[in-house]
Amino acid sequence: MKTSNRTNKLKALIQQTYMWGVFAIIALLIINLIKDPGYLSISIGSNGHLVGNLIDILRSSAPI
Repeated sequence: MKTSNRTNKLKALIQQTYMWGVFAIIALLIINLIKDPGYLSISIGSNGHLVGNLIDILRSSAPI
């Protein structure tokens, strides 16, 4: 009974249109991490602010 309920919830989740965008973003992040292991690294810049791809991604997505 629990497996059927989980399967139904998973199917309902996959049918949501926004989930395909989330899956695509996760897939792109995984591919970039495999290609460049330091892709999501964060460091402190010369001005004392955090810099890196992850910070740029978060900064760009914040207004959305």
